Amino acid sequence: MKSLDGLKNQLNQDGIMRRLSSEGVYGDVKFTFYPPATQSDINEYMTKWSISLPEDYMEYLRLHNGGFIFAHPQYGGGIELLSLERIDELYSLYDELLPAGWIPVAVEEGEEFLFIDTNIAAKQRDYKNIYWCELADVNNSPSLLNANFELWFDRFLIAQGSKYWTWMWMKPEIYYKYRK
Repeated sequence: MKSLDGLKNQLNQDGIMRRLSSEGVYGDVKFTFYPPATQSDINEYMTKWSISLPEDYMEYLRLHNGGFIFAHPQYGGGIELLSLERIDELYSLYDELLPAGWIPVAVEEGEEFLFIDTNIAAKQRDYKNIYWCELADVNNSPSLLNANFELWFDRFLIAQGSKYWTWMWMKPEIYYKYRK
């Protein structure tokens, strides 16, 4: 979690930093990190849902049990990194819709989710257990991000909060059409 430490060094006392957006505009974004989860909390969660969380994700939870990243300082938004309590709430709501062993770990604007497939190498740092999609697409066309939580988080920070995983999908004519 070196990227997390590096990020925290760039934040002011209010958790704000300046960033260059993918549209080429400088602006402020806010980061809020919650206090850590205990190993007991994590174990309770895994026992309740009969899953094993990947080590890299548990490492994050032991640092911060959720938060918000790349939010607008006044209007909010951004990505909500889900706390165990919030995951439990959402997992209870959507359990029937999700593939077995998939848990939501982040959400953007209540519509797009970051999921961890806990079936894949939960005891290792497997780098192919993270998916991004709208809830309605979770069983049809989730995007495998070829990352684990740690790698997704690092890349997302480096991309300054832009969805780096969509960059190669955008054809140049679409890119220039919406950049004017």
